[in-house]
Amino acid sequence: MEENYKVFGWRGISLKLPQNWELGAIEDSEEKGSFKFNDFKITRVELEWRKIRQVFSLEKIVNRYIETLQRKARRAGLKLEIKRNLKIAPFKETVGEFFYWKADYQSYNLIAYCVRSSRLIFVRILAPLEEDVEEKINKIYRTLRTYSSGENLWSVYDLQAKIPADFSLLDYSFKAGNVELSFKRKKDSLNIKCISLANVLLKNKNLKELSEEICKDYLKGFRYNYSGIKDGIKIEGVRKRFFKTLNNEIIVVHSAFKNKIFILRLLSKEKNSKILDQILDETNA
Repeated sequence: MEENYKVFGWRGISLKLPQNWELGAIEDSEEKGSFKFNDFKITRVELEWRKIRQVFSLEKIVNRYIETLQRKARRAGLKLEIKRNLKIAPFKETVGEFFYWKADYQSYNLIAYCVRSSRLIFVRILAPLEEDVEEKINKIYRTLRTYSSGENLWSVYDLQAKIPADFSLLDYSFKAGNVELSFKRKKDSLNIKCISLANVLLKNKNLKELSEEICKDYLKGFRYNYSGIKDGIKIEGVRKRFFKTLNNEIIVVHSAFKNKIFILRLLSKEKNSKILDQILDETNA
C-alpha cells in the first residue's frame, strides 16, 4: 500500500513528508530558524536555515560538519560510514551537497545555499539502520523547494494557504484544534485561522451565529454587515477616525468534508481588496 504524504510549507521552504511524521517544534525568525518532524519513535526530519550574506565556502561547511560527526562517533565508540556527493535531486536555484552517514542511525543530508533567498539550508532525514528508506528519501528531496516568488505556501497542520510574498510573518499559534498565522505588510494586517471540530461548534447554531462568536475580537470597534458566499459568510466592517478609514474584511468558511472552520481576515486602508478571495481560491478550505 502506498504511503500517504502531506505538504509542509514555511517561509518559502516546502516539502512533502509522510503523513505520520508530526511537527515537533519550530524555532522561527526572519534571519534564522528550524523545525523538526517526529514519528512515534525518533526525530525524522531536522531542517535549519539562516540568512547568510558574506562570502563563505560551502565545502568547508560540509567538511566541518563531517569532522564533528567523526569526533562524536569516536567518543561513542561507533563505526561511522560516510558517502559524499550523492545524486538525489536536482535544484535550479540551490547549490549544495547531498551526503549520507551511518552510525547508530542512518541519515541522508543536504547542506545547500539558496541564491534567490540568500539562505543557507541544512536538511537531515533520519532512519533506523534496518529501514529501507531510499525510495522515501528520493521522494522527499524531489519535492523540496527552498524559494518561492509572488506567493509563499504556508502549510502546517490542517491549515494551507498561499500568501502574497510581500506579507511577512508576524506571529503564529498552534493550539489543539486551533491553528493561526498572522502577517503584516506595511500597515495591512492579515490573519489566517483553522478551527477543528466544526460539527460540534455548529451543533446548536448556524454559521452566522458562530461567526459572531469566534470573530468577536476582530469585530470590536467596527460597524459591519454580513453577506453570503459559497460555504460561508463574508463580513465587511469599517471604522472612521478623523480623516482615516480602516476596512475590516473577514471571510468565514465551513469545510464540511474536512470538518473545519477557516477564517481569513484583512485589516487595511484599501476597500474591496481581492486578497482574501485570492487566498481563499488557493486554501484547502
